[in-house]
Amino acid sequence: MQIKQCYSMLLLSALSLYSFVLLAAPQNQEQAAIVATLNHYFHGTSYNQPDVIKKAFNDSATLNLENKDTPNWVVPIAEYLGWFEGQIQ
Repeated sequence: MQIKQCYSMLLLSALSLYSFVLLAAPQNQEQAAIVATLNHYFHGTSYNQPDVIKKAFNDSATLNLENKDTPNWVVPIAEYLGWFEGQIQ
């Protein structure tokens, strides 16, 4: 699977979770934190801002992706953030 396809699958999964959280009522502190985290991810990836994406992840986070050559591709968050062009602050 290509990076673009992995990104699309990750984005679709996050969007599905985001929609579910928004439809749940009423919103408590935990749900508000989830929405804020997803907003950081969506805003950061949409506008190519790795410093905003970073707010959505723990510093030691890893993403489990796959591509055509690697069925289980583990990507540290620092490497993932490097795929975006903005400056990390």
